[in-house]
Amino acid sequence: MAKMIPDTYIKETPPGEKVIFDTLKKSKNTNNWIVLHSLNLADHPDKKEGQTDFVFLLPNFGICIIEIKSSKSFKIKYGKWYEGNKFKSMNESPFQQAKGNKYAIQKFLINIDKSFKPVIFTHGVIFTNWSENLPSSPEYKDCQYLNKKKLYDNTSSVLEKNLINFIIKIFEEERESMPFKYNSNLERFNNELQVLALKSLRPNYESFISPKNRRKQKDDDIKAFTEEQYHYLDENLPYNPRIIIQGPAGTGKTVLAIETAIRASNDKKKVFLTCYNKLFGEWLYEQVKDDENITCKRFIKYLMEVVKISQFSQSKKEFFSQLPNKVYEYLNKNPLKEEEKFDELIIDEAQDICRIDFFLIFDKILKGGLKKGKIRMFGDFKEQQILPDRKSFKSILNKFGIHDFAEVLISTNCRNREQVGKRVANYCEIKSPYKKFLRDGGQAPQPRFFSNKEDEIKEIHKVLDELRKEKFFFEEIQFLTFDYKKIKYWRNLINKNNLEKKFNVRNKKFIIESVARYKGLDNKIIIVLDADSFMDKNKPIYYIALTRALERVYLIVDRKLKDFFLKKA
Repeated sequence: MAKMIPDTYIKETPPGEKVIFDTLKKSKNTNNWIVLHSLNLADHPDKKEGQTDFVFLLPNFGICIIEIKSSKSFKIKYGKWYEGNKFKSMNESPFQQAKGNKYAIQKFLINIDKSFKPVIFTHGVIFTNWSENLPSSPEYKDCQYLNKKKLYDNTSSVLEKNLINFIIKIFEEERESMPFKYNSNLERFNNELQVLALKSLRPNYESFISPKNRRKQKDDDIKAFTEEQYHYLDENLPYNPRIIIQGPAGTGKTVLAIETAIRASNDKKKVFLTCYNKLFGEWLYEQVKDDENITCKRFIKYLMEVVKISQFSQSKKEFFSQLPNKVYEYLNKNPLKEEEKFDELIIDEAQDICRIDFFLIFDKILKGGLKKGKIRMFGDFKEQQILPDRKSFKSILNKFGIHDFAEVLISTNCRNREQVGKRVANYCEIKSPYKKFLRDGGQAPQPRFFSNKEDEIKEIHKVLDELRKEKFFFEEIQFLTFDYKKIKYWRNLINKNNLEKKFNVRNKKFIIESVARYKGLDNKIIIVLDADSFMDKNKPIYYIALTRALERVYLIVDRKLKDFFLKKA
């Protein structure tokens, strides 16, 4: 079958494109084909930008650009094209569109590597709902278009055959018309060049944008996937029903988890996207809440809903320790019908959910159970394991007799500035978990020293003054404390000093959170209060604090520890 990139399409995709996409994806006669769908072109010869429906990368043939037209009616008058029931004027003909896109891609690839010069670049158009034959024109050859009559013959197998023959025929006709000196070089579009074309084109058109736009202020380079993450999505996701994606903080695991959920939803799957942390769960829900195929809940909230409990009847600690067993017993007595179960389970921050009693419940709510169902786990099992009584994912899988989980490691940091990310290892006394950083530059974490409580609030004032002068926004600043018991203390102190007024905001207060509660989230500026806790031995919590920052980290520290912090800086 053809390797489709991406391997699914959005709901708004035109019906003609869906037909061609599904046919190629299911075909057993397109081995070694790579097909890019919905490719945006930032550098177009005739307009500011363009988009092509399909780009075919075929070893030993070349590169073919295909435009799909789904309308049922077209009209051509004096070379001008019109489409639809009302024959709306088109800015350019389908063939001009395909040809322009072809030249844009050809120019782009040749600029990257001259080896693309002798490669065949060709183009064509498919009319999936229009059956008329086109009049003769110097603008196109008969072999360069396929209408509904030529494409369909009532069966999907004939559609597949006609489509494949059409693509091959375009290459063969182009080959015949090429100068002889190029014919001998056609074999140069081998697998190596095919991969180079894929890697060169791919980053120019696909980057993750959440349904709710994760943060309007966030830079484009944070959204963009690294090549390593593309490789995961395209190579591993379609072929491994049970997979664990491991990586340190800032490597885009959550972006991948959301994208995985969206792709499954586009395939009409019933998806459960979950995590453990409350704040992070609320944020995650906001990203996908408009998708009717995705159920996104913090796992504890989901458990409470299963047994219809809305409030605690005992202490929180006792309640949460007993809740999983209550849910498991309930599901044993009231098993879910097959249609009520989830087609796919996606767990983000999975290191927080690695408990036997949790997985017993997953086994009950997933179609096929843990052994045969689709499970995708995303987590940092090495540096962010801060909750007690959590097991390693391998020990849990062994407990359930599951041995076919694929494991993928990612290590490119696409969140933190390089100078922040590199200092994480120093402060936490660990070997750097990152192979490279997508975002270079930045500033190392900045300790700000105080001598007494009055001096401490003055240092916070200074930091906020600096940020205001550098045009950072109020919403881009997050205070964190290592001690959740001091949240109220810090909230009262900061509110008392009216620090929000520096940013000319009304009816807003700075939010102070504990590091543990803020896990999974990020912001441009992180101000760490009680930073003298670095003298303790809980290194994972330091690691989490430092890696929350997109731009900078400030550490508010007792001056007595100045030597310690300067050595780490």
